[in-house]
Amino acid sequence: MLTGIATWLLKGWLSRWAVTAEGEIKDGWRWLTASPVHLLLALCAILACYGAWEHRGRIRAQDRAEQCQQASVAAKKAQDALRAKERADYQEKASHAQEVHTARVPAVRAANDAYAVTHRVRKDDLTTPVAVSSATPAGVRAEVPSLGLVAVSDADLQACSAATEYAVTLREWAVSVSQ
Repeated sequence: MLTGIATWLLKGWLSRWAVTAEGEIKDGWRWLTASPVHLLLALCAILACYGAWEHRGRIRAQDRAEQCQQASVAAKKAQDALRAKERADYQEKASHAQEVHTARVPAVRAANDAYAVTHRVRKDDLTTPVAVSSATPAGVRAEVPSLGLVAVSDADLQACSAATEYAVTLREWAVSVSQ
């Protein structure tokens, strides 16, 4: 509407320029300087055109901002969906690794028992207190022979084996996640 008014003003007030025989620029300058009212009207017409141009620019900027905001929302939704998928993949790999670990524990315990037998590891119940003589260093049981045998409780041996197996399973899981 503002541009229509400006066009009407320009056509009506500035139409004298095209009608005169002395040239548009000369007559336009004469018309413009003929009275302060003409100068004011020309200035109003210029300001109206500038205002319409600025308004059009603001509307375009608002449209661009709206499009950017919609694109941002769509990108965030896509990113959230991708993160959820990755999280589900990691959960699946973690549960698979836990199942593999649980399945391997009995075999590891059997291998522990076999190792203890073949390497002369003495499994003993080390939780019961034993009388220690004054010649025995603190913390060492008096009945442990010094023949190069290692005395380890069964619970400690199984715990170390289970922890080692768990570490191996975690490494396999980490390698599978990075691929």
